[in-house]
Amino acid sequence: DIAGSIAGFLSSVIDQGGSDNTKRANGVRNVVDGMAKKYGPINVVACHTDHEAKFDGVQGTDWVHQHFEIDIQIGGTVGYELYLGNTGTFKRNGDGGDINWGW
Repeated sequence: DIAGSIAGFLSSVIDQGGSDNTKRANGVRNVVDGMAKKYGPINVVACHTDHEAKFDGVQGTDWVHQHFEIDIQIGGTVGYELYLGNTGTFKRNGDGGDINWGW
């Protein structure tokens, strides 16, 4: 069950070292790469900024959505939305850059 095992896996791949932007960039990269390795072949997207996700099928069966946080020094945490799915669309409406999203 992908949905049940994601939360535990997230904490093991999020890097907590470096500046806030380094933590965010490394955290996003590690989560996306780690999920793709563990659950692939599957599409993996993590996004902090405003976005629209429309995956095909039933959530929890055909695709998964999970929220996660990355600890930062200034402001506490930054939240991200993680999606794993086979087919569908994803549109990022906010800022890009590796601190805001990864795929």
